[in-house]
Amino acid sequence: MKLNYRHYERYTKVLLHFDDDNEPFKDECGNTWTAYGSPTIGTTNAKFGKALTTSGNSYLKLDGSITIGGKNFTIDCWNYVSSGNYPAPFSLFAYDNNDTTEAINLFTYHSDKDTGRICINKTWVSLKADYRNALHHFALVYQHSLNLVTIYVDGVKDASLSITVNRIARYLKVANTNNNTAGCFTGTVDEFRITDGIARWTENFTPPTSPCILSEDKFLVVDSCKLYSIPPNKPRVVLDLANNQKLYSAVVPATLNKCADENIVALLHFDESTTKDELDNTWQVNGSPTLTTETVKFGSSALDLNGGSIQLNNLNLSGEATIEGWIYMPAISDVTFFSAPNDKFSIQSLYSALGVKYNNAGGVFSVAYPINEWFHLAKSANSIFLNGVKSYDDAYQILQTPVTSLVIGTGNFIIDELRITNETLYTADFTPPTAPLNLQYEQIDNPIASKIKFPHNDQTVAIASKKYFA
Repeated sequence: MKLNYRHYERYTKVLLHFDDDNEPFKDECGNTWTAYGSPTIGTTNAKFGKALTTSGNSYLKLDGSITIGGKNFTIDCWNYVSSGNYPAPFSLFAYDNNDTTEAINLFTYHSDKDTGRICINKTWVSLKADYRNALHHFALVYQHSLNLVTIYVDGVKDASLSITVNRIARYLKVANTNNNTAGCFTGTVDEFRITDGIARWTENFTPPTSPCILSEDKFLVVDSCKLYSIPPNKPRVVLDLANNQKLYSAVVPATLNKCADENIVALLHFDESTTKDELDNTWQVNGSPTLTTETVKFGSSALDLNGGSIQLNNLNLSGEATIEGWIYMPAISDVTFFSAPNDKFSIQSLYSALGVKYNNAGGVFSVAYPINEWFHLAKSANSIFLNGVKSYDDAYQILQTPVTSLVIGTGNFIIDELRITNETLYTADFTPPTAPLNLQYEQIDNPIASKIKFPHNDQTVAIASKKYFA
């Protein structure tokens, strides 16, 4: 099951790309920075796109403050220093109102030591090398439970400092110290980021190979689903319950409508497009299936396979699964209605008889199906039902191993109202559906407090504009 959602990195408090000519010092987290001197952006010695370029007494200062310390945090950036004025060039200076009592300093080069240094609360530790005249990735990582600050250069641990960093509001400068004229440098800073709440790295790592992303489109992949609808005009919400965070929106609807069938995998009406799935699955189209309005069971159209097929991948379909739909055969022909790759199973027609093959075994074709009229076909666990009548019962079980991909069609026939459910719906004769299949819901009030309270079995759940997956 896949759900497309937009992921937001809630821990990032500062993120500067320095790539926008119109807003060169734009902070993706909404902070405002003031430029002093004449800092610019350019491509020289940039890691990705453009970088902050400083020289002389130029630097950036955050308007206002951010609160870090007292729990894990990470400060990282790409930095190139060619020279600096006395006493040392600073990549970062984070300080409290007293300037130095609770200061966090990252020197990429210190002239007195011929190496870089870090200084936290007036405690100094030297780095291993002189990192001037080359572009490096620097990461300052604080692990609060260990009272440990670690500096990584290009992903490799360089130095560490045992110290407690208190949680206070801090003021920030990039490319400067507490002295507005000393401590600047000639060089670049790129992808400057401060993360509050997590230690991004606790061992050697590969530095980022692309710009930092505050939000991005992702797929949430889940093995099972619980389906909900939410009231109209509510924003989408994606919740990562394992990490107790909202990934999409800060608003969770007050009411959810829980789907009564938690095992449903796919539902297609074929009224809007060839692959529109009520559960937002992405179907692969093989050949040229098209919608037809001339021969329809329910709704405005049905799917004419036209010799092709549609295919759903990334499944975990058990032997208990039910696959059902309405079929229209315009003429006697050999077709495959439902099948799984590698001959795990297939439900086919041979001449005018309906039959099944499984695990490369020979097929059994003995049940006649109608021509030029709709009939309901269902595979449920070991049984095949034609118009609700059990027509085939496989003692060896059709699906002996889980199916990861399902193909609907090959040949010339029309299908309508396709539903896939990961459970056995039919064990005895039944009356086929007489109307389009719809999702049934029951109302749940205050879902955060009742049904999806943090944490929740270390699962990731998502509430989309129509549905809720867990």
